[in-house]
Order: sequence, then C-alpha cells, then structure tokens
Amino acid sequence: MRVLYVAAEAAPIVKVGGLGDVAGSLPLALKRLGVDVRVAIPWYPEIDALRWQVQENGGVGVTRLGESEVPVYLLARDVFADAGPHKAIAGTKAEETWFSGFCDAVVTFLKDSEWKPEVLHGNDWHVARALSFVERTSRETFSQWGFTHKNLATILTIHNLSYHPKMMKEAILAADVINAVSPTYAKEILTSDYCEGLCEELNARKADLYGILNGIDYGVWSPETDARVSTKYSTVTWKTGKAGNKMALRQKLGLAKEGGMLLGFVGRIDANQKGIGILAEAMDRLVALGSQVVVLGTGDPKYEKRLALVAARYPKNVACILRYDEDLAHLIYAGADALLIPSKFEPCGLIQLIGMRYGTLPIARATGGLSDTIRDGETGFLFTAYSSQGLVGAVERARDMFAAEPVSWEVLVGTGMREDFSWDRSAEEYLRLYERALAKSG
Repeated sequence: MRVLYVAAEAAPIVKVGGLGDVAGSLPLALKRLGVDVRVAIPWYPEIDALRWQVQENGGVGVTRLGESEVPVYLLARDVFADAGPHKAIAGTKAEETWFSGFCDAVVTFLKDSEWKPEVLHGNDWHVARALSFVERTSRETFSQWGFTHKNLATILTIHNLSYHPKMMKEAILAADVINAVSPTYAKEILTSDYCEGLCEELNARKADLYGILNGIDYGVWSPETDARVSTKYSTVTWKTGKAGNKMALRQKLGLAKEGGMLLGFVGRIDANQKGIGILAEAMDRLVALGSQVVVLGTGDPKYEKRLALVAARYPKNVACILRYDEDLAHLIYAGADALLIPSKFEPCGLIQLIGMRYGTLPIARATGGLSDTIRDGETGFLFTAYSSQGLVGAVERARDMFAAEPVSWEVLVGTGMREDFSWDRSAEEYLRLYERALAKSG
C-alpha cells in the first residue's frame, strides 16, 4: 500500500507541537508494517538543507525522516519564504493563505510525481484544500496523471478542532474517512461542548468517524536509555533511579532536599485547553498538602506572571520555569512522583503516556485521550469536575496512597511502566483505516 502522509510539521526535521511528534513517529511504524509511506511537509526556510541532506528535484526538496528510510518531500518553498514554522503555525489568519498554497503544491506533486499514492492521509485543517480537490476531481483526471488504481482515498486525522473552523469544515466534508486521536475525543466532538461549531458537519459524518489513540516512540521515551536524565532505570530499578533523578531535579531548581510528593507540569501555559487556570488557583493548597510543584512551559503572560509570583512565595517548594527546555522536561518526567494534567479538553495527550513509561503517575482530568489511557486507581488518578477543587481532591488521593500505602503506589508505578502505548499498535489500526478508506473511495 502506498500512502502520502501530509502534515504541517514532522519531527525531528521541524517541530512546533504534538503534531510534529505524531508525524515523526507514525510513518516509521507504518513502514515497519510494510507500507510504502512518504511524508510531505512545508519547506520552511529554517530547515537546514545541509543537516538534512536535502536534494532538490523540480522544486521539491527530498530528504529522510531522521535516520529512517521514510522519504520526506518538502513543498511550497516560495509560499513559506517569509513564514517559518512558529509563525506559520500560530493561529493567525495568514495561515490560511500559506497552507492553501501548500495544498496547491501537494496537488502539483500528485500530478507530477512518478510515485503515485493510493491513500492521501492529511492532518488537521492545514490539508483542507488538498482533500477537497481530490473529492471534486474525476477519476479520468487521476488516470491522466498516471494513477493506475481506482480513486485516490483520503483520510483526515483531527488532532484539534480549535483552529480555522472554515477550513476544518471543508476538510471534514471532503475526506472519505475521518479519525480523531482518541476514541473518547471522537465521541466528544459530536457534542456542543467540544465540536467548536462543527456539530452538524461532524454528526453528518458520524458513520465515517473513528478514534485511534496516538502512541509514543519508546526509542526516544525510555528511562533505560534516556541520556537526558540523571540516573537511568528500568521497571526493576525504578525506585533507586527515580530517587536519584528527584535529588538532581531538586538540586537543579533550588528546591528543598526533603519534602512530600514532587508534582510536575510540562506543557503550554494555556488556560483554554491545558487547565492552567485551575492549576494556578490550586497552587497554595497543593503546597499546604506538603507537595513540591515544578511548572515548565510558556504561554499566556497573565498566567506566567501569576505562577512566577507563587514560585517567589514558596521558593523551596515551587519552581516555575517559563521557557522551552527539552532537557529539563526529561528530568521532570524522571524525577517527579506524579504529573499534573488538569486539561479542559485533551484530544489525546502524550504527557500521560510518557509519565507512565517513566513511573511518574498522571493526575489528570477525565477527558479525551486521558480517559482512554489512564485507569483511575490502577495507572494514575482521574478527576471529573473542571475545577481547582477537583484537581486538589485527586492530588489528595494520590498523596494519601504515596504517604500511607507505599506498596500500593509501587504497584501502580509498575503497572504504568509496563503499559503498551507504542506506535506499532496504533499503526495497525491506521492500516485498517486505510483499507476502509480504499473500499469507500471505490
């Protein structure tokens, strides 16, 4: 099967958010299943042609996904000449013009390339114009372009409905098959609380809507091999390993050497999705419970300032690092006892999967992919009410087990570390989705 995987970003070549992680990992897993998968992303000016050994062919840049054998096509260089990834993926109106140009380049690639995909797999609103072009283009046209099979099948993966609803609507109506990045999010987006004004369109496509969980790359996220942590550890040696990382994290951030549970938050300082408002409201009570809290991220200046003031009030118990720091993120995953994930909504989430792998139990709101991946009282702690009280209550439950039932805590840690959220499992589901799309496109 031949699949062209189209996205706005793909790690490690270019990464702005979680989509980059997905686009950098899922194609590798599909390749292992025997799929001839190739990736298409914008040719941003920041992409280092020497580092990625980019070869140009007819205006198309050609490289590989990291050290893999998965080809990556860089398209629409002229369109993005003045728009790097952090500018082009920033929620602005200008994005629609840039990514419409990108979609035009995808269509040109479909026409001119000797390699012809059977499936066009697009991600989020960025691919809307390409999907709608395929939908309205005749089989005869594709035949003239050299496509020897039936119609080109199309798939839309919804990572987040919050941006550019007009173009997202176009993509939803055009794709043969649609999936959200978790089963629960696939159900949630059919309701008014989550559909972002697209309830009618999504419910009209309900029969073609599926939910497939994202995975994580255990080649990157493994405490046994992670070069960024202070002490490597396994499912057998995690207690001593986490103790060493906790000590290193406390020392690095100037926290008290002794304390209760060490809680970590890694993510956007974003009150709309990530729940930073209820976290900020809960901070005094979390410290009163005897916890230490580490916050790493950037975002809303109002909440950045509020969290910085909390850290100044409790310098030995709260650290607030307002920047992007991948090395520190790894150390938090390895050194914290639990991760705080108080999201208002969460299509899938990767933080909880990383946390479980590192023996750092997630304390999360029961929404979207968090509900699908965390088993309350078995691999983490869930709360339902979107409020600081709900968050504090879940932390209290975790603290009580951590302090008074260490054996039970150890069971949860071990269970979480052994969970399988690899991309291989998700890739098998995507392969079945491709088969459905091919059958539907006829």
